[in-house]
Amino acid sequence: MNKAKLLILVGAAALLLVGVFLWFKSATPSDLNVKIVVFNNDLLLNDSSTIRYVADFTQKVHEYIVKANPLSVSLELFGSAGVYKPKMLIKRKPGERDFEWEKEILDSVRSLFTFPVRVTLANNEVNELFITFLRKSLEEPDAILIFAGSFPECYDHTSKMNLVQSVNSVLEKYRRRAEILNGIIDCRKGLEADVFDTLSARKNIRVETMNLPKITTRICEEKDLPVVYGMFFDSVKENDFEACLKYIQDNVGKKFVFTIWNSGPKNDYTIRFLNTTRDSVELKQQVAALERVKWSSSSIGFLFKHCYNTISNLPDSQKKYVFMIGHFPAYGSIPVLDREVFWPRLQKVKNVRYYHFVQNPNDKDREYIDALIHDKKIPVETSYQLVSR
Repeated sequence: MNKAKLLILVGAAALLLVGVFLWFKSATPSDLNVKIVVFNNDLLLNDSSTIRYVADFTQKVHEYIVKANPLSVSLELFGSAGVYKPKMLIKRKPGERDFEWEKEILDSVRSLFTFPVRVTLANNEVNELFITFLRKSLEEPDAILIFAGSFPECYDHTSKMNLVQSVNSVLEKYRRRAEILNGIIDCRKGLEADVFDTLSARKNIRVETMNLPKITTRICEEKDLPVVYGMFFDSVKENDFEACLKYIQDNVGKKFVFTIWNSGPKNDYTIRFLNTTRDSVELKQQVAALERVKWSSSSIGFLFKHCYNTISNLPDSQKKYVFMIGHFPAYGSIPVLDREVFWPRLQKVKNVRYYHFVQNPNDKDREYIDALIHDKKIPVETSYQLVSR
């Protein structure tokens, strides 16, 4: 056998050995290092309204761990006083059956989520805890990072931007691979979701969002911030934005919590609008990227149903403002809402005011508003003069 053939055979054998080693390593049960951080825990306490969330959350964590087929699991819970629990190490006993080992894991995870006190953090405290947890966890190789609990109801745009900036600074320093499970309750677009989008944008980080029961969107209840919803039928052009914003502020005040409704991906984007230049720029960018609403059950029908489902779940005593913005879509021949069931329900929602803003209204817009006011008994104020019937 000549030298060239010998080198080829040696190389092939080496590659085969490496392949077998890697396969064996991937197929062998490993040790798992799981780190969990809890922010506000008020929605994780075992009361009747959130017990399903707690059960589903612990079950999802359990399934994720079991899927990795570990021989040992290190569990550590980060948080403020009343939440933090020291590291717990559980190991599979020789000869222990699968169902026994899996039950031990589940019991251990459940034991972490029993809290003696209710914890609510300020915005800056959430940011500090988030960064401290992220930095410490990334210092350990192969750690699984799980985010749980909720951010404050009044977590705002400025706090989010500060956290995103800090996250980027941390990620510049730590380049190792990381697995993250996002179990944050009510992860709002434009707020918490943007932070996790920042993490998932990194090639070395994989973020998985837990499929958990939806909890009614929480509202920032600061007295000086009205709750405002914008039902957008189209994007808002730059030259229309200032007039639209002025119309909203003339009716609700300079500062408010604003949620976008649209049949596109920006639906439910929320911003605490505090009348700063930064807020105006942020809101202008969001409403400029909206989809044109169409006459269908998944478009304009969705928006009105979403309107009812949201405002009907708010307290009767709370003032609600709904702004319909833009030209209504061309209507078709098939009804997209059950007129016998839907409209009477919407009529019964208390303490809500409806508005329609559009530059240069057309006949179709006037027809819609006329039908809402007179046929559906939904009182609507407009940015333009209406013609009496």
